[in-house]
Amino acid sequence: MLEKLSSLDANMSGLETLPKQMCDLASTLNTVSSDVELLHKEIKRLREENCFLREKNRSLEEKISSLDSNFNDLEQYGKRQNLEIHGIHMNDDESIAEVESKVLTVLKKIDENISHQDIDVVHRLSNLKINKTPNIIVRFIYRKTRNNIYKGRKKLKNADAGKPTIQRVFINENLTKKAKRLFYLANDKIKRFGWKYIWTNNGRIHLRQTNDSKVITIRHEKDLEQIEKSTANSGNLYGSYAFADSA
Repeated sequence: MLEKLSSLDANMSGLETLPKQMCDLASTLNTVSSDVELLHKEIKRLREENCFLREKNRSLEEKISSLDSNFNDLEQYGKRQNLEIHGIHMNDDESIAEVESKVLTVLKKIDENISHQDIDVVHRLSNLKINKTPNIIVRFIYRKTRNNIYKGRKKLKNADAGKPTIQRVFINENLTKKAKRLFYLANDKIKRFGWKYIWTNNGRIHLRQTNDSKVITIRHEKDLEQIEKSTANSGNLYGSYAFADSA
């Protein structure tokens, strides 16, 4: 009996410390709760800061894109009196005069009245690709002359019809590096989705799915998404493709 009483007394002694233990636990819980609240506040602050930075980054990206477009427009404006001719044979050690003479021979198929006085300068582009004839840049004195030649460029196709031994000559606008890449991407995409027409006018890239479709202008790579959307809406995701350089 004495042993049981002694054990009970020991247990009672332990219970005397329970209130202090409970107080300590409550204090610890209060500290943890405070830390959790601070953590929530910090997470909220970081989320708000992240949203702010994302919005600021989006705004900066838009400004950069706008500046890039403006720079490209200025560069293209500087090429407004130029045309780029593909396919004129190059001789070894040919002179500028020879290049100009070859250019005039081609241009006279479009306008027989054109002369040396209509041309400001001609020069071949450097070409790192083997077995590919370098293109020729022609800068005209007057933009009107340049535009008339560009509009009549299809006459070259008719002039060389039935002459398979003659290398085909093409006349295109003198595009900026950015516009050339965009044209390449657009041309590749319309081939995959069966669009018929792609052409440029004053450095702008224009597309048309069919003869009766509306014209879409491509200024940025994201604009290429319109090709897939328009094709899906027409119900012809992979139609037949027949390339044309104008519409």
